[in-house]
Amino acid sequence: RHAQDWWQKEPIEVEEVLRHAPLFQRLPSDRIARLAGYTMQIRYNQPYRPVVRQGIQDDYYYILVRGRALREQTNEQGIRSSHTLEPGAAFGETALLLGASAEAQVTTLEATDWLRIHRRDFALFLDAYPEVFDQLNISNELRQQYQGLRRIFSWQDEGEIVLKKRRRHWIVLLRNVSGLIAAFLVLTALMAALQMVFPDPLEWVLYMGVNLLLFLAALWIVVDYLNDYYVVTSQRVVHQEKVILVREKRTTAPLDKIQDISFSQFFWGRFFGYGDLIIRTAATKGQIQFRFVPNPQAVEKLIKDEMNRAKIGVRSENQDIIRRHLQDTLHLGLEERIERRALPDEKTPSPPSPSRSRFQRLQRLFGTGLREEQGHRLVWRKHWLGLLVHISLPFMVLLFSMILLIFAVIFAFNLAAPINFISMMLSLIFMTASSFWLWWNWTDWANDTYVVTDDLIEHTEKRPLFFEEKRNVTSMEKVQNVDFRRPNPLAYLFDFGDVVIQTAAQDGEIRFRFVPQPERVVNEIFARINAWHQRQMEQRQRQTQSEMADWLIAYHQLLTEEMGATRRVGR
Repeated sequence: RHAQDWWQKEPIEVEEVLRHAPLFQRLPSDRIARLAGYTMQIRYNQPYRPVVRQGIQDDYYYILVRGRALREQTNEQGIRSSHTLEPGAAFGETALLLGASAEAQVTTLEATDWLRIHRRDFALFLDAYPEVFDQLNISNELRQQYQGLRRIFSWQDEGEIVLKKRRRHWIVLLRNVSGLIAAFLVLTALMAALQMVFPDPLEWVLYMGVNLLLFLAALWIVVDYLNDYYVVTSQRVVHQEKVILVREKRTTAPLDKIQDISFSQFFWGRFFGYGDLIIRTAATKGQIQFRFVPNPQAVEKLIKDEMNRAKIGVRSENQDIIRRHLQDTLHLGLEERIERRALPDEKTPSPPSPSRSRFQRLQRLFGTGLREEQGHRLVWRKHWLGLLVHISLPFMVLLFSMILLIFAVIFAFNLAAPINFISMMLSLIFMTASSFWLWWNWTDWANDTYVVTDDLIEHTEKRPLFFEEKRNVTSMEKVQNVDFRRPNPLAYLFDFGDVVIQTAAQDGEIRFRFVPQPERVVNEIFARINAWHQRQMEQRQRQTQSEMADWLIAYHQLLTEEMGATRRVGR
């Protein structure tokens, strides 16, 4: 395309450069040859042109081929460090694998040639050659973070990285099974004493039976311990408590809603390395408690680092957007336009989702009819089991009244005319009243709705006809954290529960009771919250861009007028 440029006459040996890049040193030659097809060759003619900016999300791995560049990094204390990049230098491993923000700013010092690989192109490469991942020259920490990027939880969003998953400290498991261990030791000692005094084979049968019960109880405690966990992701913190087929509770808070984190650690906690973390939001009941978490200081630091990184990323991205807007508005022409990817833009293969059992699919089958999608509105009603409970009594009364009417008709010819008429009228009145009662309860159930829109969360309770109506509405901005609970085995079996939305308002919360598929409801709410925050950020950016451009245009006009006045005065 640019045959007139001198650098086009010196083609880059792409495979040779990739072979010497630190990230790909362990790859065999045939995979290097394949990787070359996913690689872009670019050139920046301008010196002092930023390649990446610190804090802004970047999706590329860069290899400097010709020329020099300056790498500058500013830490949290504002101290800046820098060094010069020479040909062969490479950076961007976390951006390539995780889509992370740039850790430093890189600026060209002269005309430079680069190779770069886009994250989505590299994902396609790994999808075609999955064994390559084990051959990459990366740290164990980065390898674990990439594994955490895979969708290992049903509630995990695309691109959300699981940074840390922790269960309660092992001392909790030891405490819970200590009673069973003590019972086993006492039983064994008692058995030994009985065998010495009154040896009997029946005692061994009883001994083995009791030990089997103790083993099953210990197995249940271990499974229960493994099902409770704390998770920190790149978007939120999560606390889950689950007892299989009995109950389940999950509390979630977005990182940008966290206001304060504190931890406590007493003597035994310091000795064994565990403690309690209290994560607070602006909600009236906005606490997520990490109890008996191993190494609480490290978890606290991780959460705070992610919160700071998100804030820095937003600020840096705003600056970059303003810079681009000013270039376009004032026609500065500073930015070189370069294609984003080497391959055509297509959907990146998504990591595999957790498989669902047939039992779980049947659970969701019964709840699908209770969710309606009306444009941008998602509407839920209470679970069908709640409807059955609501209409069971009037339905039985209606059935009884119909049976009475049938008997009245059958025996009509054996009774006197007045008695026959009275019995039929009473049966009809009774059936009409029970039918109205059934209609009332059915309509009362249908009128209670839970609605999530792009901007609002709404809970409506309405009586039939012209009677009482209550509506509780909150905006996405006020939502601090969201819980869901399956409180009993029946709720677990039929997949319904309560979703509690904690807000910063005085009322404190909106509760979706008896809602089907509560986990899916929570996921929908968080998806709408993230989309709302994204729209608000884009709106603020557009407003800031417009205001900044107006200021600079006015400033430019003032300078022009002042320069013209100065020339006239000089003449």
